[in-house]
Amino acid sequence: MDHLLVVIDIAQMFEPVALFGWSLVALVVACARPLDFGLRWQALVALTALYFFSCSPVGANLLIGQIEQRASAAAQRCSAPAQNSVLIVLGGGVSGSPRDAQDYGRLQEGSFRRLIAAVALARQAPSSVLLLSGGGVPGGTSEAELMASMARDLGVPAERLSLERQSDTTFEQARNIGRLLGEKDQRPIYLVTSALHMPRALATFTASGLAVCALPVDFRRVYPDWYEFLVPQLTALAKTSDVAHEVLGYLAYLLTGKIDW
Repeated sequence: MDHLLVVIDIAQMFEPVALFGWSLVALVVACARPLDFGLRWQALVALTALYFFSCSPVGANLLIGQIEQRASAAAQRCSAPAQNSVLIVLGGGVSGSPRDAQDYGRLQEGSFRRLIAAVALARQAPSSVLLLSGGGVPGGTSEAELMASMARDLGVPAERLSLERQSDTTFEQARNIGRLLGEKDQRPIYLVTSALHMPRALATFTASGLAVCALPVDFRRVYPDWYEFLVPQLTALAKTSDVAHEVLGYLAYLLTGKIDW
């Protein structure tokens, strides 16, 4: 097993994302001139540093950890779900076109993790309801239907499932779920989504007038071994890209008045 781990670690050094980083370092060294570190060379150094920060575990996990920490802080203000709670589960995306509602293998990783965590929470509060939210192509199978099919296969009775099938964005989910629940619904409402997505989702639902408690799941920050801190990896790049998506999405919602400053 130890030999296998060594092989895997060495293989990471030669993945395309890593090789591109080593090429940037070689270019920086090749372009260095004694006593002449001009603007172009400085720009190349800055680009290389940005690349390694964005694509290496140390940078990616630092960035994602900052946002997930906000989600954890919001969760600490909430109690465990009560027996008659509504657990809103936000879809995390679908790959391709599902054949039917049983084709829940099309759910992206975020949707899987959110739903599995929500099912576990529902088991702790047996009279709670899972409100599954996610749209899709008009006339096709919605993400909510895929999640409902998977939830039933995981043992959640159909009568404990409620679906919101029309939303394609977090803003639409907050608006449509608010209409679905109505102002007279007095049940405790909990929001289940990935920790990275939670700050924007929580702000959006709050701005829509829904009093929701945060139940972040799918925490993705890890603490890598020291020897791979600065080795560029696709998983690190994916985390950085998702952080950029959330930050830009949050700013866009602020600028368009969808959430409060």
